[in-house]
Amino acid sequence: MGRGVITTATYAARAFGVGSAMGMMKAAKLCPQALLLPVDFAQYKHYSRLFKGIITDIAPVMEDRGVDEVYIDFTHVPGGQREGGRVLARLLQKSIHDATGLSCSIGVAPNKLIAKMASEFNKPQGISVIYASDLQAKIWPLACKKVNGIGPKANAKLESMGIHTIGELAQTDLQLLLDRFGQRTGMWMHNAAWGRDDRPLVTDSEPVSMSRETTFDRDLHAVRDKAELGAIFTDLCERVADDLQRKGLCGQDHRHQTALRRLQNSHPRPDHRPPHQRRQSHPPSRRPVPQTRAAGQTPAIARGTGRIIAEIGFTAICCYVKCYQYRSKI
Repeated sequence: MGRGVITTATYAARAFGVGSAMGMMKAAKLCPQALLLPVDFAQYKHYSRLFKGIITDIAPVMEDRGVDEVYIDFTHVPGGQREGGRVLARLLQKSIHDATGLSCSIGVAPNKLIAKMASEFNKPQGISVIYASDLQAKIWPLACKKVNGIGPKANAKLESMGIHTIGELAQTDLQLLLDRFGQRTGMWMHNAAWGRDDRPLVTDSEPVSMSRETTFDRDLHAVRDKAELGAIFTDLCERVADDLQRKGLCGQDHRHQTALRRLQNSHPRPDHRPPHQRRQSHPPSRRPVPQTRAAGQTPAIARGTGRIIAEIGFTAICCYVKCYQYRSKI
């Protein structure tokens, strides 16, 4: 079985609890009848470039969020406001499917935070439009963990405080959140629950890091297997150097750090930290400015901002470009 990780899983496999970034051995225990198919990253990158090219031909303002996900600004796209963005979303879905055979789920909302949540509502091949006035009816009943950035630990802490839904989080005293989670995280949670997200689309960004990784076939000891580890690390460094050279980049002179932790179970693990606790890849000037809410004030999402026209600003498209024949499936 090995120690690799699941890159993605079909909905049938997910019903057994199998998910992305899960270790192979754990996935095999949850779903022993699963069929494991090899990955083809060259193919994934090809389809990723293809569907993103189709999008930018229709809506040129796009933030690339990885191989299978982007944010798009519908605001100034001709017809982008029709039916709250649903007409343009249908056009994108059809264009992507006609050219690639791939399906995608689309969420349309006034900002990136809500659009990301909306894209999860009607998978697969669904379109969800969340208007400013829908916050309390459609977002507040959801569990707090549905907010992108509230991971298992933060969610467990909220539940221990008796806070289970986004609506309950919104109604929680701000000072209590600040006391329990700290100034930055507490303020972010408060704003997220009220639908506030001022992050702009980042259409151009320079890479802040580049890496290579591998998974060991067996347990390696830091001392007894020093020679083998050294050869592996050297190979990884050479591959990173080749990547840098190919892209015309160079690295800064930092002290070399080698991670020898978790050799007993060495595979990538998902980062569940809130976005504000992760390393930022954009300059501080682009970070959202915390806001406070006076008692009885209406949600910020309902008031809108100067950079959002009508009731739609950003559209998150979660388009899963991994071809079905390459997915792990039942």
